[in-house]
Amino acid sequence: MEIWDNLPHLKTVLVTGGPTPENVLDFWEAVEKGSPDFQAIKTRADDPALIIYTSGTTGPPKGALHAHRTLLGHLPGVEFPHNFFPKKDDFFWTPADWAWIGPAEIEDCLMRHPSVAMAAVVGSPDKIRTEIVKAFIVLKPDVKLDPGIDVEIKDFVKVRLAAHEYPREIEFVDELPMTATGKIMRKELKKLEIERKSKA
Repeated sequence: MEIWDNLPHLKTVLVTGGPTPENVLDFWEAVEKGSPDFQAIKTRADDPALIIYTSGTTGPPKGALHAHRTLLGHLPGVEFPHNFFPKKDDFFWTPADWAWIGPAEIEDCLMRHPSVAMAAVVGSPDKIRTEIVKAFIVLKPDVKLDPGIDVEIKDFVKVRLAAHEYPREIEFVDELPMTATGKIMRKELKKLEIERKSKA
């Protein structure tokens, strides 16, 4: 509660158990007051739907904003434990949600595009989604950097992986930072992105 004044857009805080300080709502009381009727509103596939937070085991926890299209993948995993074997006072928690993917899967997909010679994927800071997928790509020598090639590559990934996995930003570079043994130095790219976005 001590950080509330630093969050001007925060409107509601709910608790599922324990004391409810001033301006905090009890979740179950709020549910009981709700209408038994539910009317869905029309949304677009890319409209914001929910925020899922990382555990913070590798750094500060991050909230990733997911669009409505992502619910198609998330809901079955949530419904199964809640509808099949919940008990009173159960809490559902997972340290390894399927949506948290590593860069290798996306990089492998990018490398299958006929124009891509090398690819590196990192998380790039984003004001709306907290973090987005960004790809640094080296094109093959015979490929020209024509307008629209970035969109073509994004669409290539979209239809082969989950909708939220495609790189929302692509930067074409002449080379990637590599170690002496030939491994891509993603930390250097990540550091570069953080520095750039902090100055923007």
